[in-house]
Amino acid sequence: MADNEDLIALPAGYKIGKYRIVRELGSGTFGITYLAHEEGSLERKVAIKEYLPNDIAKRNKDVSVQAKNTRFSEYYKAGLDKFVEEAKTLTLFRHPNIVRVIDLIEKVNNTAYMVMDYEDGEQLGSLLERVGPLNEETLRHIFFPKNKDGLLNGLKELHDKKFLHRDIKPDNIYIRSKDATAVLLDFGATRPEQAGRDHMTVMLTKGYAPIEQYETDGKNQGPWTDIYALGATMYRCIGLERPPEATDRSAAKRRKDKDPMLSALEVVKSVGKYQYSDHFLKAIDHALAIYDEDRPRSVAAWRAELEGESVPLPWKKIVVGGMVTAGVIAGGLWLRSTGVSPVPPTPISILPIPSPKQPLLIIDSIPSGQDVFIDNVKKGKTKIVVDELPYGSHKLRIIGDPEQYIEYNETINISEQDIRPKEILGRLPKIPQLGDILVQSEPNGAEIYINGKNFGATPKKISGVDKGEKQIEIRLKGYKAWSSNESLGDKLLEVNATLVKDEPKVGDMWKDSITGMEFMWVPQDRFLMGMSDQEKNELKSDSNYDISFKDAENKHEVFVNALWVGKTEVTVGQFRKFVKATGYKTDAEKDTGGKQGCFSHVDKEGKRSLEYVAGRSWQDPGYSQEENFPVVCVSWVDAQAFVKWMNKGTE
Repeated sequence: MADNEDLIALPAGYKIGKYRIVRELGSGTFGITYLAHEEGSLERKVAIKEYLPNDIAKRNKDVSVQAKNTRFSEYYKAGLDKFVEEAKTLTLFRHPNIVRVIDLIEKVNNTAYMVMDYEDGEQLGSLLERVGPLNEETLRHIFFPKNKDGLLNGLKELHDKKFLHRDIKPDNIYIRSKDATAVLLDFGATRPEQAGRDHMTVMLTKGYAPIEQYETDGKNQGPWTDIYALGATMYRCIGLERPPEATDRSAAKRRKDKDPMLSALEVVKSVGKYQYSDHFLKAIDHALAIYDEDRPRSVAAWRAELEGESVPLPWKKIVVGGMVTAGVIAGGLWLRSTGVSPVPPTPISILPIPSPKQPLLIIDSIPSGQDVFIDNVKKGKTKIVVDELPYGSHKLRIIGDPEQYIEYNETINISEQDIRPKEILGRLPKIPQLGDILVQSEPNGAEIYINGKNFGATPKKISGVDKGEKQIEIRLKGYKAWSSNESLGDKLLEVNATLVKDEPKVGDMWKDSITGMEFMWVPQDRFLMGMSDQEKNELKSDSNYDISFKDAENKHEVFVNALWVGKTEVTVGQFRKFVKATGYKTDAEKDTGGKQGCFSHVDKEGKRSLEYVAGRSWQDPGYSQEENFPVVCVSWVDAQAFVKWMNKGTE
C-alpha cells in the first residue's frame, strides 16, 4: 500500500480484532465505512467505521493512519477523541431507528474503529437520486409511521437523553430494504445539549444546518436545531432540492428581501409529481423557519403538526373570540385545530423499496480483463465486485475473445443466509488452434515423436496438432536419432528425415550392465580357420597328447561381418547369472540317454587325454574353480543359448 494524500481503504481480508474486512461501503470527510465479517460463534455481518479525516490525515504503507503534517497533529488527536466519544455515546441508545454500536476498537493503526450492526439497504440520498420525490405516505412510513417506531421516535429518544445529532441529512439516514424503516447514522457531530456552551466546534452540512449552528458558542442550539435539519430533509424528499444555505436566508431577511427558499407548497407545484396534505407542507415550512424561536420546540410538537393534530401559532398577535392574545411559539404554546379540517392527502401507496441485495460477489478470471455477464446483463470486466443481485439463482457468463477462449458458464445462488462473500474464479480454456504434419523418413518405419509424445511410425500424416513451436524427433534402431524444431501454422508442415546408420568405430568398447562382460567392436574381415595336415602331424607327434584329429576341419577361409567380441572368455560367474535368470540346464547336466557328464582333461599314465567323464558339469569340472575362471563343460548349444539371452537383454 502506497502513501497517498487521498483516502485509501483497507484491503479485503484485512483483520481488525475478530472482524475481517469484506469491502468498502463508503467514505466521507471523517473516515471510511466497511462491510466486515465477524468471525467466531456469531458469524454475522457488521459495519465498521474507521476514523480517517481526509483533509488532515493519510494512510501509511503499514496501513496505520497519521496526520499529514505536524501542523495537523493536534486537530487529528482532537478529532480522534471526538470519534471515540461518538461511539461511547451511541452505546447509550437501544432504539430500532438509531444505529447500534456493538464494539469499539481503539489504539489500532493509530486510529479507532466503531463496529455497528449492518443493515441491508441504502442511504435516503441514494434512494432519492434513484426514484425521485417520495409521496406523503412513504414519508410518513419512514419518519413517523402510525403506532410504530419511526425516525422521529429515534430522534425524540436522543433528545430525551439531552443529546443533539447536529448533522441530520439524507445521506445520514439509512433505509432498510426489508421493511423501508429508517436508521439514523453518523453521530460524529452529536453533543450533549448543555456541553461546551463556551465554545462548540462548527460542524455542519450546508442547506441542512440552521443559522444557530454557525455560531461557535452553541447557546441557541436545541431540539429545534435537529428539527430544522429534518425539515430540510423532507423538503428535499418532495422536490429533490435542498434548501438554500441558512446564512443566505438570514441575510435576505435582515435586508427585508424575499426568502430565497420556496415554500414547500411552491416546490410541490413546480415539481408536480405528488399531492400532499396542506398541514404536512406547512409543518415542513414551520421546521424550516430561519430563526430558532420560530420553530417547533420539540419533536412531539412537530409530529403533531405533521399529523394534522395541531397548528402552529405565528409569532404575532392573533384574535380569538374577539380578544387579542399573544401566541408565543418559543414557549411551546399550541392551539387545537377547531376550524376547517386540514386537506387530507391524496391516497397513494408507498413507493417500492429495493429488494434485499447480495452482500458481495467477487468475480475474477484467468486470464483477467474478460467481460462479465449476469443474467445476460453486462456488469463490467474481471476483476469485478457485484453487490446488487437479488436473492435467487443467476446465470454467470465470462466471455473472452471468441477466437481465442471458450467462455465460462456457472449458475450462482444468492440467499439470505450468505454471510461470507462468494468468490468465483472462472478459467477460460484456450480454443485449440490445430494444424497437420506429414512426416516421412528414409528408411521408413521410424518412430515419430512430437514434443516427446509418440505418434506412430513413418510415413504418416498427423492431423489436429496444436499450432506453434514443435520439437520433432525420428527414431529407428540402428540409426542415429534425427530431430528438428519446426513451427506449425495454417499450412501443412512437411517433415522429411534422412536417417544415418549408427555404427560403432573400430576399438569402441561396450560393457553389458547385467553380466559385466566387456566387448570390443571388431570390423568385418576374412581369416583362416581349421588345421593343415602339417599342424595335425605336429600335434600327433607330441607325446603328451593322445588326441585323434580325424574330425578336424582342414584350413579354410572364413568371412565375418562386423560384431562385438568379448574381451575375455565367458567366466563362471557370468554364466551363473545366465543360469540363475533363466533356469537353464546345460547338456552335461541333462539326462540324455542315461549319460550325464562332459569331456574333461584326464591325466592317465603320465599322459593327458580328453575323455568323457560322467557327472562332470560347468559347476563341477573335476577341479576347484573361482568365479572369474573361464566356464567349461558347455556345448555349442549351451553357448548359443547364452548368446541369445545376452542379445535379448541388449535389444
